[in-house]
Amino acid sequence: MLTLHVLACAWIYIGKNTEGSWIRHEENGFGLKNEDYDLYITSFYWVVTTLTTIGYGDLKGFTTNEYLYTMFVEFAGIAFFSFIMGSINNVFFSDDDMDIIEEQLERVNIWLVKLDNSRMKKTLPEIIYLAIGEFIKESLGHDHKKLITGFEFLEQLKPSLRSRLVQELFPKFFKEFDHLFEFELATCGKEFMAYFVTKLYCRYFMGNQIMIKKGDYFEEMYMIFQGKITISLERKDENEYFQLYRTNYIGDYHILLNIKSSECFKASSNGKTYCYCISIDDFLEMLLTFPDAKMIFMYRA
Repeated sequence: MLTLHVLACAWIYIGKNTEGSWIRHEENGFGLKNEDYDLYITSFYWVVTTLTTIGYGDLKGFTTNEYLYTMFVEFAGIAFFSFIMGSINNVFFSDDDMDIIEEQLERVNIWLVKLDNSRMKKTLPEIIYLAIGEFIKESLGHDHKKLITGFEFLEQLKPSLRSRLVQELFPKFFKEFDHLFEFELATCGKEFMAYFVTKLYCRYFMGNQIMIKKGDYFEEMYMIFQGKITISLERKDENEYFQLYRTNYIGDYHILLNIKSSECFKASSNGKTYCYCISIDDFLEMLLTFPDAKMIFMYRA
């Protein structure tokens, strides 16, 4: 508030001491005869709209000094917003994130040791330990929904600001899956995209693990960000005919049209597969809230 006050006072000073300024302009000037209170509020309003780069244009300068000062305030606003975005990024993705993941892995390891000790005949294979540890690490690292849990202020932000913030937090997803929100010349809108991304969680599949059997309903939508998915016409390993790679997605039209899968989907045998997922409940609820986005998904389906 102090910064806004100083900037507003400087704007008034320029206006009062410059010929043809926003105050002293013959046709469009605010006028020196107005009350100081009205003058200050008007100047404060100009600072807020300019600093936030909104700039309605209903109040502007007319002289070189005013143009220079306007550019200074705009650049100050951009710098301030960049600082805020960086600070929020640190809140979400600080160095403590790795400590949290390591803590969770340690707790899982303790649980596995207890489970192993309770088995009288056999010990758990080491590969199971490694697979579970990797699953926990990857899931926590790519779980958007869990990362933003507890930050209720996101819901209170204006749609445009919330959209910009979410894009700053999860740039990788927007870069790789922007095509998900487009169909022909239409787009789902930034507000829908922001809500969609914050509902995502991570699923990890080992090689050859079945994801969806033929005849099953999809309970979630899958977006591949590592590995690949193999599609077969019958059961697992029978009549395999197609593979889906990174940035592909499945389950959208099955969920929208409420139809069973006509193919079998499994993680490729050549390594592990990681997917961003969104639950059927979250997906359908968002489409009800954003009918334009629903129309795009339906057309594509």
